[in-house]
Amino acid sequence: RIDNWALCDTFCNSLKPRFPGDEAELWAFARPLYSSAQEYEARFAVVLQLSHFVEAEHLEEGLFLLQQVQHPGYYAKMGVAWALSVWYVSFPQEVEALLAQRTLEPWVQNKTIQKIRESRRVRPEEKEALLRYKRRETTFPIRDVFPPDPVPSVENFLERSVTYEVWLLCLPVGGSHFSFAPSRLPVCRGRLFLSGGQKHGPSAHPR
Repeated sequence: RIDNWALCDTFCNSLKPRFPGDEAELWAFARPLYSSAQEYEARFAVVLQLSHFVEAEHLEEGLFLLQQVQHPGYYAKMGVAWALSVWYVSFPQEVEALLAQRTLEPWVQNKTIQKIRESRRVRPEEKEALLRYKRRETTFPIRDVFPPDPVPSVENFLERSVTYEVWLLCLPVGGSHFSFAPSRLPVCRGRLFLSGGQKHGPSAHPR
């Protein structure tokens, strides 16, 4: 059972076709897995493709199949971005045309561009040109995080914010109200520790 990226990628690399017909059977076996609802089944198909099938004869269908991966999991989406960056090295025009369509999920599109730009086999001018295809990723509205007050206070922020994570440890130093410890801090999600041991926030107990 494949349940992590390391096992998935190692196994895919070990599947080397040895006899006539093996390659076609392997390609056909992986084809329905791209749209799988299981994260590592989708990643298996993707990594298998980038490991053994980055060839002209598989170019058109390969790029099409990568677009069929819809699983929201990190390792499935990262696999697609990785595969597209590998395809780009050998077939830059075709992959750039896909990026220009902006049909990929924004995160996958931007991560693909990032990984292409990290490659040492891509010219600097090409890396710069790809930046025009970056997409704005959908995030939560800023109004859902910060209250509409002109100068939002810490108390208002903690009370009204829906999505916040405060990981701060405040210590009294030299008579000041509080200061921030520069060393490694104990993590307490959604809590602000003030001087004197007081705890402020929706609850006095960490979740």
